[in-house]
Amino acid sequence: MVPANCRQFRKLPLNSPLLLQKIFSEVGCRIVIGKETVLSEIDPHIKAHLNIGPSNALFDCSSYPLVNTALCLARRMTSSNCSIVFKCYGQMNHVQQLVTNFLTEYPTIQPHLSVVEQKPLDQNIVDFLMDHTMDYSVKLLSEQIYSGDEPPGRLSKVMNSMVDILDWESSYKNYGTSVKLQPTNKAGLFSTLGHVLKRQCILNPVVIQTPIFDAKVKYRHKNLLTNSPYEIYQYCRRVPDVELENALTCLTTYSLEVKKNILQKHKANPQEFYGQIKLAENLLKIVKGGDKSLLEECIEASRHLFYKKERKSLSEQGINSIKNVCHSATIPYKPSIPLHVLCELFTKALPHHIAPRFDAFVEEILADGTLTCNGQPINLDHKFSPTNILADTTLLASKNTAFVVKWETGTSPIPST
Repeated sequence: MVPANCRQFRKLPLNSPLLLQKIFSEVGCRIVIGKETVLSEIDPHIKAHLNIGPSNALFDCSSYPLVNTALCLARRMTSSNCSIVFKCYGQMNHVQQLVTNFLTEYPTIQPHLSVVEQKPLDQNIVDFLMDHTMDYSVKLLSEQIYSGDEPPGRLSKVMNSMVDILDWESSYKNYGTSVKLQPTNKAGLFSTLGHVLKRQCILNPVVIQTPIFDAKVKYRHKNLLTNSPYEIYQYCRRVPDVELENALTCLTTYSLEVKKNILQKHKANPQEFYGQIKLAENLLKIVKGGDKSLLEECIEASRHLFYKKERKSLSEQGINSIKNVCHSATIPYKPSIPLHVLCELFTKALPHHIAPRFDAFVEEILADGTLTCNGQPINLDHKFSPTNILADTTLLASKNTAFVVKWETGTSPIPST
């Protein structure tokens, strides 16, 4: 029986504006969930509160696009009764700078804009979902993300510790939550939890790639479920130090104490990337069900591919050992291939989401080791003839991606010059 003071919401689809409206406690704001989540509407006669912090990444909704979108909409508001309050959780300086720059450019803006600092959100996934219990619409037959009453292996370590959170009765009793979730059977709970993780949680993180004050700030969306262990490791490896704490908070299941220890050890020697490695270790366990040896393989492959001295001395055995953790491609080979033709062949042979560009190449590993393309002028008609390619296998490393190339001789036609 539902307690009298426990509200029961009807099921809300994932794209319902009401869903994030309840999560972020925004009055009069309409939110649309998607890969580019934006604030699409603000009632001009009320106060809007926007929560800005690491929790936004859980819902594929990065903080800064949300801030910038709200500021752009403020320009169209003509009522002085409207105000927008940015409630910041550990990111106040960045948001304040954005708002200050905006007010400097538009000093006569009508809505009142303010930035307030809130207590830092220091929660992992379990704690966050416990505090922000949600009602998701789940299609049990079509999702097929559970087997009987047991969760899939890749999610089991997280799901078993979170089932009680989605059990409204336990949540109400232990944490005082006010939302009743459906369904209440065990299989449904596993499915709902898997849906949360798969669609809105660890599988769609957002990472800031450039400083927030850069006008060309970009954000990277990554669906880890579709990526190889090596790509997941490289994704975590490129998380900047300034975002590491947020990433550990939102994307891992580490306890508060463990997370603090990781950050302390990382700050003591940041060039070792200890924090990023621990982030990758946890994500690999959750997403791929891998053990520590899998992470070590990814680290070893990255060391071989991205360090020049390592690549120069890499043996055939070393090349073969990393094929399982990074992309590979088969390229037809013919003597005297122009560089621009070779680039076209690479582009066609690699997965669709990897499109090497001329200016992104770090180095071509050739038999004579003479052709380098890192910031140097490139003669696209330059011809080369690799004569001593190691077991017909070589490596190509681009700026952010590495992969193994297998050369085939004389099987496919290559345009002559």
